[in-house]
Amino acid sequence: YANSSRIESHMKNHLPADHRQYLKDLPFYRFIECDGKKYLLNHGGVQTRFASFPKSDLMSDEELIETISQNNSASFLWSNTPVHNPHEMHRFKTCTQVFGHKIVSNPILSDHYCAIDLGCGTGGPRKLCALILPEREFFIVDEII
Repeated sequence: YANSSRIESHMKNHLPADHRQYLKDLPFYRFIECDGKKYLLNHGGVQTRFASFPKSDLMSDEELIETISQNNSASFLWSNTPVHNPHEMHRFKTCTQVFGHKIVSNPILSDHYCAIDLGCGTGGPRKLCALILPEREFFIVDEII
């Protein structure tokens, strides 16, 4: 992306080396299971348009995510996620996706995705939000200074 070299330079000048390495080593996504339900955790959310591959309807969720990762890994990070249009968010067969990146004024919990970015680090309501599992409830901390 256009600002990636500027971001990398900023990180190099302001973050300790072990922190930078930790961030580099993070996976683009992670599947977790809680109380018999599967969740896909990722930064940017998976839109339907990024999950359209030949025979994708025959793939398991894990195979589809791996295919997306190999073909368009940036979509996990920087997708302009249409959180207010559920039809544009990919509906996985066996899991609910949980993501941030797109700032919302209140967390969104639908039947197939959860958007939890309340702008803690960048703007918006400037709140920190977490999804508590298996209750599927939100924990919100007011403005962080």
